[in-house]
Amino acid sequence: MVMNKLFIFGDSIFKGVTYSGETGRYSLFKSSLASRLAGHGIQLINSSKMGATIDKGIEIMNADLAECGDGDTVLIEYGGNDCNFDWKKVSENPDGEFSPRTEESAFREQYGIAIEKARKTGAKVFASTLFPLDSEKFFGYITKGLDPDGILHWLGDKFELYRWQEYYSSLVQDIAHKHGCQVIDLRSDIAKLHNLPSLVCDDGIHPTLKAHEMIENILYNFFVPESERLPEALA
Repeated sequence: MVMNKLFIFGDSIFKGVTYSGETGRYSLFKSSLASRLAGHGIQLINSSKMGATIDKGIEIMNADLAECGDGDTVLIEYGGNDCNFDWKKVSENPDGEFSPRTEESAFREQYGIAIEKARKTGAKVFASTLFPLDSEKFFGYITKGLDPDGILHWLGDKFELYRWQEYYSSLVQDIAHKHGCQVIDLRSDIAKLHNLPSLVCDDGIHPTLKAHEMIENILYNFFVPESERLPEALA
């Protein structure tokens, strides 16, 4: 694939955020993707933002797509924050009805808008499925200082956290298909591994350093033909 610039619009996963349960702090993975792509004459513009939902992503795209045009590529990755809930409210009313930050209908509409907005620049557009979460770890993280039994009552079981996020990942695939947009199936490449729990941080949602390396290799190998890859970057 020939391209001049690769624009990435996503959330903390593609931002390179990782989390330590020992310190309770977030940090950034030292990415090498930009330099690896630069070796092929590709400029990486990563506009990912921690906590971003699809509506925030559209705002960022409105500003940053000004430099995008023919010969460029856009990768979109949203949904992980969109499918999340206000766990404090759930904890306080376990029998209540709650909606995710971005309801399905709005997510479908806005994600489609994002794809078409990027396509209008003349760029090739791709969408990414969601990095899989760890239900046990994520449940422990979201229930800190709240009522775990109440939240579990509302969920039904802890694995519902995984299933619900997986549903939004499937929405990304469906939306992309309807808009003729190719999907990078990040989720399947990671989820099929037997050591998945070791690739997810203590908060249950962010990739470990090893997982970030894997994500970068997936992107590098997707966008750079095998015949052109640098030997030290093969994975």
